[in-house]
Amino acid sequence: MRVLYITANSSLRSTTSSLNAIIRQLMPRGLEPVMLFREPGPWQKALQAGGVPCYFDPLNVPGKERPIASLCEIWRLVRLVRREKIDLIHCNEHEHYSLIRRVARWSGRPAVVTLHWLLDGFGPWAFRPPFTPAAIQFLSRGQLNLSKPFIPPEVNPRAVKLLMSGLALDDFLARGGSGDELRRGWGVGPNTVVLGTASAIKPRKHLEDFIRLVGRLRRRGLDVVGVIAGGGIYTDNDYLTMLNGVIAEEQLVDQCRFIGNLDPVTPFFRAIDIGINTAEMEILSMSLCEGQICGKPTLAYAVGGNPEALPDEWCTVPFGDIDALEGKAVRLVQDAEFRRNLGQRAAQFIRENFDAPVLAERQAGIYDDILGRRRLSRSGPEQRQGAACAI
Repeated sequence: MRVLYITANSSLRSTTSSLNAIIRQLMPRGLEPVMLFREPGPWQKALQAGGVPCYFDPLNVPGKERPIASLCEIWRLVRLVRREKIDLIHCNEHEHYSLIRRVARWSGRPAVVTLHWLLDGFGPWAFRPPFTPAAIQFLSRGQLNLSKPFIPPEVNPRAVKLLMSGLALDDFLARGGSGDELRRGWGVGPNTVVLGTASAIKPRKHLEDFIRLVGRLRRRGLDVVGVIAGGGIYTDNDYLTMLNGVIAEEQLVDQCRFIGNLDPVTPFFRAIDIGINTAEMEILSMSLCEGQICGKPTLAYAVGGNPEALPDEWCTVPFGDIDALEGKAVRLVQDAEFRRNLGQRAAQFIRENFDAPVLAERQAGIYDDILGRRRLSRSGPEQRQGAACAI
């Protein structure tokens, strides 16, 4: 089965981590991926080194104001689909579907679209006939429930799929070291509890709440520090300036720090003691999965898919409720046994629900159902339908 994957992200971030897990799992079972990126990057180079064909395109949105150029761009991709003998097109970020829907229609190939954010007014416009995709994939129940009003009524309910998300957990755990070197670099001893978050430095992540949480815990006399992994192209510089102001205001210059973008990020999660996620919306956070598979208990605001990525509701608090966040963080800091037990439960929960084989089986079932023949999936038709359920 030859599948053309379209993504603007040539690094392993967010949904591309899940997509990479799917591709790696399904290639030995007959998947032949062909990749279309906007620009080169480390993930693209790793795939190409492994023999996966990779192409590049600006993925411009077609427009009436540039009809000739738009037609040429669409036709160029149609020729690619035909030349590579593609069976199915997988659009990994739904904003590119305004281009890909025409490529799919002109080439006569079915299209799968992954929703990596909430669907809004884009859905009734982009997914209307004759451009209705063969499958619309959601990454969490929270995302699906918030997006349902924007799914056009013409879309067959069987085409709406709850794929969920996941990681190649063993590969993730094999990257990098133990985290001890990072802790030494941070100057923290064995009795210091390190709160950590790995995040884009963007306003929607509400990292000021993380900083203020560290400040509150220290004012209680608790031996804690905070570290924030993230940066580079994923940084809003004005927001970073504001956050540094919050650090100064909280008198945390030596106790809360930005450590930049890390790749691999595995040693970071091994080095911290407690994970914190303060984003205002997460579809299904890979950061939550990464921290927990390293055995780190994690607290998060109860938004989007966060409750689905945590072992129980104790790990969530209402959005913006720093008082509740502080109360639970205090218990985790003070009770080492509780912290250790919750971390173990979190790792088991992630292993059972978000490992690559589970995710890949769901995706394989969707592909096979669309093409009308069993080629990649190992389960029966009834199990495939239940694994990636139609809503």
